[in-house]
Amino acid sequence: SNDGFLAMKVGSRITEDFVFKRTHVPSKADRHFEKGYSIYTACNFEKFDKERGKKIIVEAMKMGSSVARAKCLLDGWGGFEKNLEKGAQWYKIAAEEGNPYGQNGLGYCYDSGKGILKDQEEAARWFERASVQGFSVALCNLGLCYEHGEGVEKDLSKAISLYKQSARLGFSRAFVHLGWFYKQGIGVEKNSKRAVALYKKAVAQGNVDAMSNLGWCFQQGEGVEVDKKNAFMWFEKAAKLGCSSAKVSLGWCYDKGLGVKQDPTKAFSWYLDAAKTGEKVAQFNVGFCYKNGEGVSQDLKQAVEWYEKAAKQGHSGAQINLGVMLEYGSGVAKHEKKAYEWYCEAAYQASDIGQFLLGRCFRDGCGVEKDPHEAYHWFKLSADQGHENAEKALNALKSSLRNVEIPRVLSKDLDPVNLHMLTSIIKAAAHSKEETYM
Repeated sequence: SNDGFLAMKVGSRITEDFVFKRTHVPSKADRHFEKGYSIYTACNFEKFDKERGKKIIVEAMKMGSSVARAKCLLDGWGGFEKNLEKGAQWYKIAAEEGNPYGQNGLGYCYDSGKGILKDQEEAARWFERASVQGFSVALCNLGLCYEHGEGVEKDLSKAISLYKQSARLGFSRAFVHLGWFYKQGIGVEKNSKRAVALYKKAVAQGNVDAMSNLGWCFQQGEGVEVDKKNAFMWFEKAAKLGCSSAKVSLGWCYDKGLGVKQDPTKAFSWYLDAAKTGEKVAQFNVGFCYKNGEGVSQDLKQAVEWYEKAAKQGHSGAQINLGVMLEYGSGVAKHEKKAYEWYCEAAYQASDIGQFLLGRCFRDGCGVEKDPHEAYHWFKLSADQGHENAEKALNALKSSLRNVEIPRVLSKDLDPVNLHMLTSIIKAAAHSKEETYM
């Protein structure tokens, strides 16, 4: 039984020199599933082939593999209607048989809340059960738990260790995670060349995210010489294989003429393709194109719709642009209170433009009662980030308030420490369109 280590801290026994031992003996059907799953996810050193992997998994289900049945039920394959609850139940059956693929699958269900009540602590426990049997995907998933502090206490060094073990066992996604850590210098010394080498290993297994990241390295000259054409090539390859972030990057190449002839129509087409998958940067760019008639006929109502989709996902630029359109009744009925609310959303993400516009709302009484002191604070926060118009507005307001004491505290409900942290982290997303404001 694996229950003994559940009393220990999750992940505490998986050290750098841990010797993995598979205790579950797979049936012929399970081995067939494992082959298909490895191809479908590019793990166990297999190269990614979505359709071939899916075909083999369905075959394994028909051979009687319980973990294959779980996967088919979860995704609606092999003649099954998608049924999350039954999929989770079959993963549990496989997991309790000791199957590491079933244990990882059950962990995924707990982590995502698919077919079962979401429980990230329980997810981490099941990921560990699969990990001690040497399953590379589970090791990577457990690493993600430690990276983000989900179900366990956040520990970047532990996350890196787990990613390294997963990569050594041949999971392409682990190479991508490690590459990102080295590229950004998170938990390790920044080493862009090392990042590129790791991305290339994942690319060799057909990982589309690695292709997109490699394109970014060539575009920015990180770890390699700047090569716009090579960047375009990797973005295009990943985009055609379905990578949403690569579709945005490819659209940006066509938008700006980076490594390819400038073509606003193709740019819009790729943005729209990515936007339909829920990619918020793409949704923002589609809104921008519709608003300004770039690569598509101008359509302000469509602009509002796409800005709103991105805004609801937390894209500060979309929140600002949607607010502007609501404030002035452009493509939508004028609604100053809603405009004010969207400016608030952007301002609390430390957007200097959002802070400036929010200050203007308080100064002018747009969607909220006039409050010069509140206006002062938001203008100050924006000006401190270098917004020139906020600096001008702040100086004008100082003059009008010169006989009134300015409170020393920041705006109510705003934690200045958190604001500073957000300011350093949250900036306009890469490959996001830009807009000029008042």
